[in-house]
Amino acid sequence: MGMYAGAHRGVILEAKERLNLAVRPYVGAVLRSGLEFLIARGDIEHDTVLVPAPTRKRNARLRGGDPVAEYARSSGFAVCEALRLRSTSADQSELSAAQRRRNLAGAVELVASVPDLPIVVVDDVVTTGATLAASVERLLAAGAQVRAAIAIAAA
Repeated sequence: MGMYAGAHRGVILEAKERLNLAVRPYVGAVLRSGLEFLIARGDIEHDTVLVPAPTRKRNARLRGGDPVAEYARSSGFAVCEALRLRSTSADQSELSAAQRRRNLAGAVELVASVPDLPIVVVDDVVTTGATLAASVERLLAAGAQVRAAIAIAAA
């Protein structure tokens, strides 16, 4: 919904790295606006369910919970936390695009049944697209109706 710079970057860092939990509902409201725009354009349906891109359990603990899942819940849309990363996956922050793809190959697990409704996968920052691609691939393999992916910012 914007570039990972300036205010977008600052808000994401506050919510994700600086444990400013009060910022997260506001990011959820921005997410809601973006989704409502896509509904108005006819790109996604009203009954869309959000599936947060998975994060490593350790990172979620250190961040006071999973920020992306909280953004999704704060949006007011239905949410299905269906995905998680295997504990064997490495932290992605220092990996190249090719390394990220290899790291996530087979590392996204389905932990909940996906609803028989349109799905939008949500992430906070898209750097290479490896997390979104692995998430969508796993959901499609489970028969999910993935309609789109949306991110708060693109690096």
